[in-house]
Amino acid sequence: MRAALVVLLLCVAAVMAADEERARLLVAKDISNVALVEGRDVVVKYSVHNIGTGSAFDVKITDDSFSKSQFDFVMGTPSAEFDVVKADESATHVFVIRPLFTGPYNFTTASVSYVAVEGEEPVVGLTSNPGSGEVMLDSDFARATENHLIEWICFAGIMLLIPIGIPYINSQNRISKRK
Repeated sequence: MRAALVVLLLCVAAVMAADEERARLLVAKDISNVALVEGRDVVVKYSVHNIGTGSAFDVKITDDSFSKSQFDFVMGTPSAEFDVVKADESATHVFVIRPLFTGPYNFTTASVSYVAVEGEEPVVGLTSNPGSGEVMLDSDFARATENHLIEWICFAGIMLLIPIGIPYINSQNRISKRK
């Protein structure tokens, strides 16, 4: 009898929890660039995914980690607002910055707030942490990624000289001995 009552209460609690439509957001912060270079654009993307059963209202992302003394804001802002993110849907926000320095930089989380059920207090959380990266000089990046055209031409010339040049010299020597 007691076990049946516990099972009944668990079933009622599960049904009540299933009836309540509640939003649950997963928010990721991503640095899209492979290399971070001083004076070159860096793309930052926020991805908001609603994995809940209800819509999220008044979604706000605030990121204070990019100071104007270290970055130029090329396009967009590091803050975003979405009126509604429906259940099983996603929203994205992209902005572009340009680093004004070289050296290590720790990309920290942004804060997120949203109303999970209308009439309730906002839920406050954080985005994922993209980690740290090294902002390198433009000249160092160019040196590391250029195609080294002159070196390849010299290498090809030397490598072609051996299989073509040696037989040519031998044939010229034979011709000169016959004359």
